[in-house]
Amino acid sequence: MKTDKRHAFLIIAHTSPEVLALLLQSLDHPRVALFVHVDKRAPAVAQKVEETTLRFATLHRLQPAQAVHWGDLSQVEVELRLFVAARAVEPFAYYHLLSGEDFLLHPIEEVLAFFDANAGKEFVGFWNSAEHQRDIYRKTQFRYLFTAYLRRQPHPRQHALTTPLRKVWLILQKVFRYRRFPNRKFHKGFNWCSITTAFCEHLLSERQQLLRTYRQTLCPDEIYKQSLLAESPFFERVYDVDDPEAGTRRLIDWQRQHGRHDLPWQVKDPYSVWLSEIMLQQTQVATVLDYYPRFLAKFPTVQSLAAAPQDEVLSLWAGLGYYSRARNLHKAAQQVVGQFGGIFPSERKDLETLCGVGRSTAAAISAFAFNRRETILDGNVKRVLCRVFAQDGNPQDKKFENALWTLAESLMPSENADMPAYTQGLMDLGATVCKRTKPLCHQCPMADICEAKKQNRIDELPRKKTAPEVQTLPLYWLIIHNTDGALLLEKRPAKGIWGGLYCVPCFEKLDDLYTYAEHFGIVSDGLEEQTTFTHRLTHRLLMITPFQTQQRPSEHLSDGLWVSLEHLADYGLPKPLIKYLAKG
Repeated sequence: MKTDKRHAFLIIAHTSPEVLALLLQSLDHPRVALFVHVDKRAPAVAQKVEETTLRFATLHRLQPAQAVHWGDLSQVEVELRLFVAARAVEPFAYYHLLSGEDFLLHPIEEVLAFFDANAGKEFVGFWNSAEHQRDIYRKTQFRYLFTAYLRRQPHPRQHALTTPLRKVWLILQKVFRYRRFPNRKFHKGFNWCSITTAFCEHLLSERQQLLRTYRQTLCPDEIYKQSLLAESPFFERVYDVDDPEAGTRRLIDWQRQHGRHDLPWQVKDPYSVWLSEIMLQQTQVATVLDYYPRFLAKFPTVQSLAAAPQDEVLSLWAGLGYYSRARNLHKAAQQVVGQFGGIFPSERKDLETLCGVGRSTAAAISAFAFNRRETILDGNVKRVLCRVFAQDGNPQDKKFENALWTLAESLMPSENADMPAYTQGLMDLGATVCKRTKPLCHQCPMADICEAKKQNRIDELPRKKTAPEVQTLPLYWLIIHNTDGALLLEKRPAKGIWGGLYCVPCFEKLDDLYTYAEHFGIVSDGLEEQTTFTHRLTHRLLMITPFQTQQRPSEHLSDGLWVSLEHLADYGLPKPLIKYLAKG
């Protein structure tokens, strides 16, 4: 149905100013009016709104700003204020309630066309599972105190003081069998919605009653609209009352039935999970399966890893590549012991303080070991998201990556217990089905909703990264044995190729090798050039030429180490050197 009626987008923002700016720009259309509330504790976000220039859409700031707390009635208060402000302007076709961290998956023209085609329908999600019913009962039948301080941040002191009082108050209600609404049925779903003017007016007519009813209710923003809608004639107009997490649950069910369940690190021990996540960074599962059990057998606890010499850690890591990971692993173990008492923190932000642990790795540990609602975004997940939702952008663009983060966060299941299966499902789907080349679409649980498949863009998405230029680097090895047959090794600098490992004297210039050999009384004529071989690193192709000598000096250099052949395995050696020495 063709119409020119405008749409109101009501946005509640408290963080991520860059994502909010992208959202506002994506909604810039003549048929759009924007109503934005920025948390009064977020001046950077407010500044970004002020700096945003739109060509077509009208932009309204909700004033005065107030602090909005998770799980608190303040969320409902701001939502209702936005509905009031928008309805006072005009009767819009739809009122779309969004978060400032949302992002448009389709062009605004397609979004408007969809709602035009479904005019009169109410888009409010309902969660109807037994688990959700138990959660609804818990949140509505008891009175909750100090809900503004449910979370530690940004009120750590208030949180510490109010939490025990709130718990005691809840226990007393249970002991005396207190129930607020023993005969009333409540419903739950996402607080984000798209509603018509008619239901908006009905909602506002009940505004004061709603605020009274849901005072001292836990997470009322997920309950009040669904419960009011279910008791009204508008319920018949709901577009879909099915679980809005249907796609997410489909992935979870697929993982539990078809995903990988025999990986040795699929345990609840955070140390084991952390170790595997570091090893799996830019490394295939098949390779890690060889290293992981040996590493865990040598260092069964974070305390044993922290106490080990770095050289011992590097020796076990030899051949796995990206040796900075091993050095960071060792430092992080010492952080866990020294800063966290040997106990891994459960929160993502705390995990991110560990050396070598970024956002995605921290989220994986938090989700797998502690069932936290944290999303990952590794290469496999990016590929799945880009294909299922037809996300087309430069993979090296930070804004595009932030948009993928926002999308990934929006898809998480509501139940913490589902997080391990959901997170593993994303990994498994990308690794075994939605592969980079020759994806197995016929086995994919998302095939029927995959936008890239519908658009015949499977091979196109995600866009390929610009391949870095591979530099060729010549290296020259000096192979010297002393009179006892021991091999001369030197520890490599921490930064650079094979950082922290032991290697034979290594030079980028042949003249430097000759000069070094002269310290042993070995002239160039006494050196035998061996066949050059190559070794590929990520961005470099090494052209390695070994030089051997039959002379066996007896002196020991202060900056070198003579190691007998039977003890070479005790030292971390570069993979190409191990292969070369094995050939004899």
